[in-house]
Amino acid sequence: MEITTTNNNRYERHVEQSNTNLAEKIDDVRNTLYMAVVALIATATYQAMITPPGGLWQDDSDQHEAGKSVLATKKQKLFLYFVIGNTIGFYFSLWSMIYILLESGMNYAILFCLYALSFTYGLNLATIEPDNSSKGLGWGIAFTFGMLTILGPFVSRKLWKAGKKTHQQSHQ
Repeated sequence: MEITTTNNNRYERHVEQSNTNLAEKIDDVRNTLYMAVVALIATATYQAMITPPGGLWQDDSDQHEAGKSVLATKKQKLFLYFVIGNTIGFYFSLWSMIYILLESGMNYAILFCLYALSFTYGLNLATIEPDNSSKGLGWGIAFTFGMLTILGPFVSRKLWKAGKKTHQQSHQ
């Protein structure tokens, strides 16, 4: 009788450990998939900012300056819509990557690279934006989203954990 109980306990521990390992592997695969998807989104939106629709002016004239967005010069409102949509996609994908990194054991080198990418996105926007178009939209986005990129994931992580803790306490 004792041998059977011991074998059952071993079997139950083995099954429990296997289930835990499987759950961890599933989480790892899910995080890897999420990271791949958000990295593709960040790549596409960053590239769209480097070469915006309509391209960049190649020469200087009385109406435009070389290196500035053709779309922003000709259709300011449409450029503004493009910037808003593209920026939302870029920064949410960036925040998702940072959040995944924070949850999976932070790698500071990658985190620093993502912060630098955030800065260069805003800087690029400020560079291609014609001086007379959106009144400093690029610099505003560079500063605002740069700060949100640094602080946002940490704050949301703290709020998430506090919410989970409160939820668990209310159910006890």
